[in-house]
Amino acid sequence: MNKKIFFLILSIVVGVIVVFSLQNKEDEDKSAPRYTLPPSTSQVPNKIKECPDAWYKSSTPVIVDNPIDAKYAGQYFMINDERRELRDYNIEWIEENCEVNKPLTTY
Repeated sequence: MNKKIFFLILSIVVGVIVVFSLQNKEDEDKSAPRYTLPPSTSQVPNKIKECPDAWYKSSTPVIVDNPIDAKYAGQYFMINDERRELRDYNIEWIEENCEVNKPLTTY
């Protein structure tokens, strides 16, 4: 009888530990930084139309929630020696009108 009680208590403890671990994993996933790009610049008015001095794409892996966002994940502009995020700029306009119109991959 003692063995049955022991295994019952052990099973409950292991179950509680597993549930607690899974809940912590979900909480970690929610707090992990995610890179998401806003809608296409053609859909959002008033984006900045300014040519960058440089356009970089980091080769470091980036987590994206939506595969559509992967096109510009890890990319940024350098304008007047300052890093600028693509979300503020009209990317289609830059690709069509600027000398620097595609990213340079960095390692």
